[in-house]
Amino acid sequence: PPADAAFRDRLQADAGSTTWLSVGRLVPNKAHHLAIAALFAYRMTADPSATLVVVGSPAEPHYAAALRHYTAQLGLDGAVSFLSGISDAELAACYDVADVLVMLSAHEGFGVPLVEAMRRRVPVVARDAGAVAEVLGDVGVLLPGTEPVQVAAAVGSVHSDPEARERALAGVDGQLRRLAIESAGKTLVETLTAVAGASGGEP
Repeated sequence: PPADAAFRDRLQADAGSTTWLSVGRLVPNKAHHLAIAALFAYRMTADPSATLVVVGSPAEPHYAAALRHYTAQLGLDGAVSFLSGISDAELAACYDVADVLVMLSAHEGFGVPLVEAMRRRVPVVARDAGAVAEVLGDVGVLLPGTEPVQVAAAVGSVHSDPEARERALAGVDGQLRRLAIESAGKTLVETLTAVAGASGGEP
């Protein structure tokens, strides 16, 4: 959907020179706390005005409260915004303002935010967990771990190095085509044929 322009302007007014985005329900496996820790490292080493927008429903209230407490402990109250219950147009505005999507989930299925980021041409820095690698293909930056300094360095690269940013976005169109529903049937047939062939069954 088109972005909510007024909402985007409000976000932009509060944004730093680097704006991170983290999207997903506020539950432990989404690991928003790791994105907050990485933002702290990034502000210490690269950009003291960097900000993070966390979009997600507080599905686990204790974790949601812990995130806010952790943010305060790190002195990031003015740097981290928590949004929930927003419209699709407002979410689109979040992607428009973002310089990078950071996804550090401990496990992840299809990962809709990854697709949303690709559609809005937002570079992705993600933990290589679950189906993230399959969804991204050759797009974005996949990390083997979640060390804050490592995540911060990856974000710094795609934000400040035009060549790194170009590499992170280079395969977006092709990957979106592969993920399109029109390709799903063909992919399923190819997968089943390969499995049948490997097991000696009839394709």
